[in-house]
Amino acid sequence: MEAGRVTLSIVLATLLALSTLVAPTTAQVADDPKQPSIDNSRMYVWGTQDLGNCWTHFDSNDTATHEEGFGMKEFSQGSQVNVDYQCRLQDSLKEDMHLDPNGTIAFQLGFSTWSGDCEDDGNDSACMDLKITLSKGSLDVATKQFPAVSTSGDDEQILWDIPVDNNTIKWSFNGEDPIFRIQYSKPGYNGLECFVQDCAGEFKMYYSNNQEGMKVDVKFPIINVSDVVDPNEEVPENSEDSGLPGFGLIAGVGALAMAAVLVSNKPEE
Repeated sequence: MEAGRVTLSIVLATLLALSTLVAPTTAQVADDPKQPSIDNSRMYVWGTQDLGNCWTHFDSNDTATHEEGFGMKEFSQGSQVNVDYQCRLQDSLKEDMHLDPNGTIAFQLGFSTWSGDCEDDGNDSACMDLKITLSKGSLDVATKQFPAVSTSGDDEQILWDIPVDNNTIKWSFNGEDPIFRIQYSKPGYNGLECFVQDCAGEFKMYYSNNQEGMKVDVKFPIINVSDVVDPNEEVPENSEDSGLPGFGLIAGVGALAMAAVLVSNKPEE
């Protein structure tokens, strides 16, 4: 009888230990450095020399991007300086990405443009200041124009903070990758000096590996899925599990093991 109790005690301890191992994991773990996680929450921007391809991921290193750290389109003198392209996540999300409902998505991008300016009368339909649009898959969730960007070839650091809302609190791995779109359209420059010098138009965007000191990344306020709170869910004030992962499983296994001990203590007939 004593040996049986010892055996059951060992089984009880083993079951309780194993139950903690099989408890559901709520932390977002990304073994792939290109995937987002709590400790890997900056999305970096990369691309080709001609801006023909722009991609993003969460690894600060990328040997495939243009080694000089920028992409540039050139336009003949006097022609419209017009760009419209997207920067997409290189590898789709492998798991849902949850954001802090009180947090902010922080853009840091760098540009340099050489073009003419739009007419002040506002009737130029072909004219557009630098415009950035953030999308979650096919859904546009935020957009902003930056009219103060210089058209004289100066380096411009763009900062854009987007408060997390219902549209951005969760990014599903099933088709809701973060994508941002860049648009710009202004007339080419045709000043008097263009008779003696080249006034070709240019649009340049810096990548995360640039040598000019421009900050280029997008910071997401990522949190554990266990920290996500449903405001419509009512939680009892004296809830026994207190939100501890695996508590219900531990309690269940412990109850079964204790029942086995009590049965073993009954006297044999």
